[in-house]
Amino acid sequence: MDEPPHPISHWQRHLAEDYQADCRDRLQSANLGDCFVGSPCAEDLRSAKYPLIIQPYITAQDVGSNIHALERGPAPIKKRNSSYTPIRFVPSEKILRHHKLMLGFDAFVLWKASGQMPIKGMIIHGLQHAPLGLTLDACVHEVESLVGKLRALLTDDSPPEPVLIKHCSECSFEACCRKKLTEKDDLSLLGGLGTTDRAKLNAKGIFTVTQLAYTFRPRRRPKHQAPRRERYHHALKALAVGYLLDSGSPYRLWSALPAAAATAAHLTMDL
Repeated sequence: MDEPPHPISHWQRHLAEDYQADCRDRLQSANLGDCFVGSPCAEDLRSAKYPLIIQPYITAQDVGSNIHALERGPAPIKKRNSSYTPIRFVPSEKILRHHKLMLGFDAFVLWKASGQMPIKGMIIHGLQHAPLGLTLDACVHEVESLVGKLRALLTDDSPPEPVLIKHCSECSFEACCRKKLTEKDDLSLLGGLGTTDRAKLNAKGIFTVTQLAYTFRPRRRPKHQAPRRERYHHALKALAVGYLLDSGSPYRLWSALPAAAATAAHLTMDL
């Protein structure tokens, strides 16, 4: 049974679709009569037959991409490079790493389909439809590495373990993943704990929130450090989260820890 769409992801999808439609209309109005809408064949891509291609779905081997637009530029010096510049339409004002990787994936699929690698790409973004030009060589090779990892993951018999990240709130499967991780008492339930931090804790034999909570030891601060800001304690947060999540026996973890640690966690939750 499919999960219902998350309200945030539903809103973001409609926002992106409206923005993409507006950008397509702008490009088409600037290239009247010289625009191809749809998916050209590989030979047309190699020969750069069309000055502008809108919404092509390009496939190669086991990958495919709905490229927002392809614009023909000057003929490249090297034949192994493509004349086309892949274009992506992004409604947000700030361009993040995953936006660049998506553009790199467009270029990767175009490269595999035509045998010619695009040199440059463009992201049109924000209310002002500002163009951002990018050199794609390094990005395409990074995407190639990620695609290789995904292929290996798909061939594995066991499904990947879920991990909570900051984008989970946009996903329709958030509730399902969070339930599984709560049952496992997984460290990714602690929002401020990154991948590197979790790996370090795993190397020490710490795999759950409860285990991390037991490592917290409140210490008296020296007077000369009083003006300084207290450093962030993931173990203290684990103590508070573990107390709140342990719904079956809410005082089991609480009573098992030293009284001083319990007092510190209680003060933290009250704040």
